[in-house]
Amino acid sequence: MSSITFSVELTDLFCGEANYSWCRRYEISLKAGASELAIVRAAKAALGISGCRCKREDWGETIALKPYGSLTIAFITPIY
Repeated sequence: MSSITFSVELTDLFCGEANYSWCRRYEISLKAGASELAIVRAAKAALGISGCRCKREDWGETIALKPYGSLTIAFITPIY
Protein backbone atom coordinates (compact mmCIF):
# COMPACT_ATOMS: atom_id res chain seq x y z
CA MET A 1 0.00 0.00 0.00
CA SER A 2 1.39 3.39 -0.91
CA SER A 3 1.54 6.38 1.37
CA ILE A 4 1.53 10.14 1.03
CA THR A 5 3.68 12.55 3.00
CA PHE A 6 2.47 15.90 4.31
CA SER A 7 4.41 18.95 5.42
CA VAL A 8 2.98 20.35 8.65
CA GLU A 9 4.02 23.71 10.08
CA LEU A 10 2.85 25.86 12.96
CA THR A 11 3.74 29.54 13.19
CA ASP A 12 2.60 32.75 14.86
CA LEU A 13 0.25 35.41 13.54
CA PHE A 14 0.78 39.16 13.21
CA CYS A 15 -2.26 41.25 12.23
CA GLY A 16 -4.02 38.05 11.19
CA GLU A 17 -1.29 36.94 8.76
CA ALA A 18 1.35 34.21 9.14
CA ASN A 19 4.42 35.91 10.61
CA TYR A 20 7.10 33.17 10.71
CA SER A 21 9.07 34.83 13.52
CA TRP A 22 9.15 31.23 14.78
CA CYS A 23 8.00 28.06 13.09
CA ARG A 24 7.76 24.35 13.97
CA ARG A 25 7.93 22.04 10.95
CA TYR A 26 7.20 18.33 10.74
CA GLU A 27 6.50 15.69 8.11
CA ILE A 28 3.82 13.05 8.56
CA SER A 29 3.05 10.02 6.40
CA LEU A 30 -0.38 8.49 5.99
CA LYS A 31 -1.74 5.78 3.74
CA ALA A 32 -2.90 6.95 0.32
CA GLY A 33 -6.59 7.82 0.33
CA ALA A 34 -6.68 8.90 3.99
CA SER A 35 -9.65 11.09 4.81
CA GLU A 36 -9.25 14.80 5.49
CA LEU A 37 -10.27 14.16 9.10
CA ALA A 38 -7.50 11.57 9.51
CA ILE A 39 -4.97 13.98 7.99
CA VAL A 40 -6.00 16.82 10.32
CA ARG A 41 -5.92 14.55 13.38
CA ALA A 42 -2.43 13.27 12.53
CA ALA A 43 -1.18 16.81 11.90
CA LYS A 44 -2.62 18.11 15.18
CA ALA A 45 -1.02 15.19 17.04
CA ALA A 46 2.38 15.97 15.47
CA LEU A 47 2.06 19.64 16.43
CA GLY A 48 0.92 18.88 19.98
CA ILE A 49 -2.44 20.64 19.61
CA SER A 50 -4.73 17.59 19.64
CA GLY A 51 -6.98 18.98 22.38
CA CYS A 52 -7.41 22.41 20.77
CA ARG A 53 -10.46 23.29 18.73
CA CYS A 54 -9.53 24.89 15.43
CA LYS A 55 -11.13 26.76 12.59
CA ARG A 56 -10.33 24.78 9.44
CA GLU A 57 -9.93 26.50 6.07
CA ASP A 58 -9.49 24.71 2.74
CA TRP A 59 -6.98 26.51 0.48
CA GLY A 60 -6.96 24.07 -2.42
CA GLU A 61 -4.27 21.50 -1.63
CA THR A 62 -3.37 23.21 1.66
CA ILE A 63 -5.43 22.97 4.83
CA ALA A 64 -5.05 25.85 7.28
CA LEU A 65 -5.89 25.40 10.96
CA LYS A 66 -6.39 28.37 13.28
CA PRO A 67 -6.55 27.21 16.92
CA TYR A 68 -9.12 29.15 18.94
CA GLY A 69 -7.63 31.33 21.69
CA SER A 70 -4.16 31.27 20.17
CA LEU A 71 -2.40 33.64 17.79
CA THR A 72 -1.07 30.78 15.69
CA ILE A 73 -1.80 29.09 12.38
CA ALA A 74 -0.97 25.64 11.06
CA PHE A 75 -0.56 24.63 7.43
CA ILE A 76 -0.90 21.05 6.12
CA THR A 77 0.41 20.58 2.57
CA PRO A 78 1.00 17.37 0.60
CA ILE A 79 4.54 16.67 -0.60
CA TYR A 80 4.71 15.14 -4.08
